[in-house]
Amino acid sequence: VGGYTYLLEPLWWVGMVTMITGEAANFVAYIYAPAVLVTPLGALSIIVSSVLAHFLLKERLNKMGVLGCISCIVGSIVIVIHAPQEHTPNSVQEIWELATQP
Repeated sequence: VGGYTYLLEPLWWVGMVTMITGEAANFVAYIYAPAVLVTPLGALSIIVSSVLAHFLLKERLNKMGVLGCISCIVGSIVIVIHAPQEHTPNSVQEIWELATQP
């Protein structure tokens, strides 16, 4: 009768725990990789969601959806290939110079 009956579904809890774990892993990824790499790769979740919806929920993926998925994949590859090398400062003076640059 409406309300919060979905809270009794184990599959809903599995999905919620999986989503929280994924977001925590995404947060940790910012520690080990530059944001210019981590953020665009988050767009790949759109592709995973659309493929899962196609197979599990029997949703139909139209031509524009396929084009969007291909665009996400190509864009992520281009960004990863052309990402700048990460530079770790070695001294306080170098950190100060980097912090005061426009």
